[in-house]
Amino acid sequence: MATQKQQEQARTVYGSLCAALDGNNWHYKRDDDELSVTLTIRGDDLPMDIFATVDAERMLVSVYSKLGFEVPEDKRVDMAVAVSVANWGMVDGSFDYTLSSGTTFFRVASSYRDSLIGTEMLDYMVNIVCGTVDRYNDKFFMICKGMLSIEDFIKQENG
Repeated sequence: MATQKQQEQARTVYGSLCAALDGNNWHYKRDDDELSVTLTIRGDDLPMDIFATVDAERMLVSVYSKLGFEVPEDKRVDMAVAVSVANWGMVDGSFDYTLSSGTTFFRVASSYRDSLIGTEMLDYMVNIVCGTVDRYNDKFFMICKGMLSIEDFIKQENG
């Protein structure tokens, strides 16, 4: 259970998160009790649902997006390889992939322990999620549909 000080600090970070979104004129849904927001952004191709939460107890802010499709069972190993290739060398954030269900998330997280995170950092975190998901969601979808082979994906990434 979070202490009173941790809860106050989390509310401050949550306020900065909302200010960062407001500063970009993004429309989002707030859950002030859970210190979380939800927004949908249209990328170059597929829409992206973005979630951001502030965890008072762990003193952590997380921004993540679940890809809008499940990987069919016959493509799950290919997708595991694709996620590994995509994650290689990624500086901020990573894809999380569950082989058993075919569910894929991209997330970035940052601790604010003994500090506060400013709106610029929170804006950066949201933009990293948006940009990375937008870059890869269509490629991952094409792998799932058999429109892009894992070999061709690897060649594209290692260009």
